[in-house]
Amino acid sequence: MNYNLSILEKDSSYISRIIDNYFNCDVLFSKKIGEGFYGGVYIVDIAKEPYRVAIKWYKHSGRNKREEKQLNLLRKHSLLKVPQTYFTHNQSEDIPCEALIMEYVEGVNAAQLPTNHINKEKFKDEMIGNLIHLHNISNEKGFGDGEQMFTDWKSCYGKRVKNLHRILHSEFKDSISPYVMKVADESLDAFDKIFAEPIKKSSLIHSDYNLWNILVDEKSAKITAIIDPLDAGWADKEIDLFHLQNADGDRFGLLKHYQSNTKLCELFEVKNAFYWFWDDIRHMKNMGWYNEERFTLFGEKLLILKQEYIGI
Repeated sequence: MNYNLSILEKDSSYISRIIDNYFNCDVLFSKKIGEGFYGGVYIVDIAKEPYRVAIKWYKHSGRNKREEKQLNLLRKHSLLKVPQTYFTHNQSEDIPCEALIMEYVEGVNAAQLPTNHINKEKFKDEMIGNLIHLHNISNEKGFGDGEQMFTDWKSCYGKRVKNLHRILHSEFKDSISPYVMKVADESLDAFDKIFAEPIKKSSLIHSDYNLWNILVDEKSAKITAIIDPLDAGWADKEIDLFHLQNADGDRFGLLKHYQSNTKLCELFEVKNAFYWFWDDIRHMKNMGWYNEERFTLFGEKLLILKQEYIGI
């Protein structure tokens, strides 16, 4: 089920109701502070402890419980703070959408830091050090979301990509360019060769570890929290790495910093392009989002690297 979050801006009583339901107190102040593909976030001041909370409202059903589970998993292992979750709200007659009420953490997203910030090297060390730490944590049951698990990564990820490919042809063939469809077809045909190097152990991934999802103190660049996982779980660590380039992360050299501190597969470059292209396909499937220029650019890069690394 999909939810139209515009009702929250038209009628503030929904925020008052959810606070009354779970905290039994009044709302003193509320303000929308952000919105992304999958939800919108409000800061809310209330008349009792903890006095300030963040409420994330979701555009699709089931994501509130999924994100709560992922935050709890990351909090268990992260070197950096992960916000506490207070309550999950499921759709009800008086509040007809789903939400997650969380601890509010001070900070701005790290994309707001200037490239020449005096503490940028400390910031990079802290951000990448935490990611490497997470990636060094493995699940003996293999790869997956913790519920459905696979003993090898190719089977786990291959099932996901083949499903996306099927949906692409059945639901989006008239919405995307023939070239983008060609990239999807040819890259899937080369899947076994692109992923020929075995992944010996799973890694704990955040799944959207970019500057937008890192909160920092703007003055010191000290990280105050990591937020907004999308599909945190157990995977090939390298599927996490294209996110370092999102949100203009290359201006801090985040991926290069990661590469200088850990070993990657010989086929990393083509795998990275594959992961990035198919992640955009996933967003298109979930949200109907399609940017012809971006998909074409990423597709061209994937086909060039496919030819360079595996010769087809």
